[in-house]
Parts: sequence; C-alpha cells; structure tokens
Amino acid sequence: VILKDTRGDALFVVYEGHLECTLDESMPGEFKIRQGTAFGELGLLYDAPRSATVSAACDCKLWVLTRRDFQMIMRETHAQKVAKYAKLMRDIPYLQTIVDPTHMDVVAGVVEELSLLEAEDVCVAGEDAGLLFILFDGECEVTEDGKDTHHMKPGDWLGEEQLEKGIEATRTMTVTSEVAVVLVLDRHALQLATSAISSMAKRRSLTPQRRSLTVG
Repeated sequence: VILKDTRGDALFVVYEGHLECTLDESMPGEFKIRQGTAFGELGLLYDAPRSATVSAACDCKLWVLTRRDFQMIMRETHAQKVAKYAKLMRDIPYLQTIVDPTHMDVVAGVVEELSLLEAEDVCVAGEDAGLLFILFDGECEVTEDGKDTHHMKPGDWLGEEQLEKGIEATRTMTVTSEVAVVLVLDRHALQLATSAISSMAKRRSLTPQRRSLTVG
C-alpha cells in the first residue's frame, strides 16, 4: 500500500481486512493494522517521506483521502466558517459604519476563534483594550462592578466601544456553559482588513471598463 521513504499524499482507513506495518526491514510485519484504523495521516499535511512500509496481509478494502481532496475540504470548511462569521458581524453597528456588508467576509477572515471552558473569563474589566468579542457558540454572563448585567447567547457581542476607541474593557465576560466558542477581533486586524478592502476598491476603479459594441 505504501513504501518506506517514498513521498506520501494520502490517508488510508481500513474498511475490511488487516495489514502489516514494517518500520525496521529486519523485523517485517512487526505491527498489525486492523479494521477501523487509519494510517498515513502525515501524508495529508506534509510532503515528507513515509516512515514505514504497509502491506496487505489478506484481501483488504481501504478508504482513501488524498491530500488534494483534504485541502479542498479544508478550504470549503474555512469558507463556510468565514461566511457564518460575516453574517454575525453584519449586525454590529460599528462595523456597519466602516465596512460594506458585501466585504464583511474580509474582516471575518482575520478574526481569531477561541474555545473556552466554563468559568473562564473571555474579557476582563480593565484589560483587553481594542478587542471585540462575539459569542459564536455557548453561553456567557457579563458582569460590571461585580454585578451581573446580562446573559449572552450565540450572536451577542461585547467590546464594540473597545474596538472603536481602543479603550480597555469596562465589563467582564465569563463562560457559563460547559464550553464556549468566541470570535475575537482586534483593532489592528480590523485596520488591516479595511485597508485591504480600500486597496481592492481602488484597483477596481483603475481597471478599464469594457464597453459593449453595438453594430447597427
């Protein structure tokens, strides 16, 4: 199936049968690869030589995922995530004033996704200057001066003024669900994104427009 020291470009999953894995040629078949086991995963990520030889010990059926297909899936998955991020960000008033809704995906592409556990602080009063926090999944509680102010659900955000003015947070945001996924947009990343959007608009304006020719 694969030979040691050859270039790998695919992941294999054993659907039926079993295989033998040899790391040291003096010990052929030293490991068994059985039904349900995956091997060759480094071939998806790196253009590196195989570290072992894998041979079928009987008639086998394998599922194969090539690096090309894997990269295509990853690109599609990323594009889907960015589209979801952009949809949430279009509801934020400050972003509406500086970014055209059709270009919000550019800003969505520079956010950082964080996963936090229950009781962890997402945003802390007196810190996190210039950061906007958007709750993507899970639940959070917001407190100010030690008192609960409101409960956050997916799609809610905190730190709009922090992002706009570059100031520190005045409230603390804490995870109340088992796990929460939060999108973080910092002021510098937003400036880079808006600059890129402006550059794209300028290039389009300088590109000669094709004129249709009507022959009468």
